[in-house]
Amino acid sequence: MSNTTRLKEAADCEKKAEECLKTSLLKLKLKPDLDGAASAMERAAVCYRNAQEPRKAATSLQKAADHYELNRNLFHAAKAREGAAMLLRDIKDLSEAVVLFEKAIDGYAESGSLDTAAMTVEKAADVLKNDDPKKALAIFQRGLALVQQSDRAKMASQFLKQITKLNLQQGEYKDAKGSIREEIEKFVEVCEYPRVGQLGIGLVLVDLALEDSVAALKDYSWVVRNIP
Repeated sequence: MSNTTRLKEAADCEKKAEECLKTSLLKLKLKPDLDGAASAMERAAVCYRNAQEPRKAATSLQKAADHYELNRNLFHAAKAREGAAMLLRDIKDLSEAVVLFEKAIDGYAESGSLDTAAMTVEKAADVLKNDDPKKALAIFQRGLALVQQSDRAKMASQFLKQITKLNLQQGEYKDAKGSIREEIEKFVEVCEYPRVGQLGIGLVLVDLALEDSVAALKDYSWVVRNIP
């Protein structure tokens, strides 16, 4: 199939979406078919993507997300925004991609799909960790707040690990100390004491990097008290 044919099909899908949104008293269509319009725009996005038009595909997905959201279909709205974000990521439009990733994370969380929201946090942060580590940190912290609300200790520890790593890479040792201590507390809760010991060594090393031997001794004692 040629790109010209794909683009024509995309345009036909857009017209179908417009028809879905129209109402008519004569036809007794009193409400717009929002899900139908969203599905048509998703199909248009596939056509644009296959025609090597990723930006147009992303725009179509954003319109689909808007239709889903108006119909309170929050999960599918988030999924469409995540798809748009990934297309923009591939063409290196990172700033817009991140905005859509963040909206998708919020949408998944609001729909009750916290595991999917957490996976999207990792995708979004992975996009940014080399080019904008501070923004990646903010996204991991956003994810951490979400999973802590749902008492997902294992998932929270994964985000804390990434937060610590990014802080250490940037030389933010005090912030790294905070996330290490928080991660230790998570592993104490689930009685994973070997991991507590490993993190305790890391905490002491960070203290020594800050040339604070008093804090190193205090933190060492604190870790030992938490291990039976």
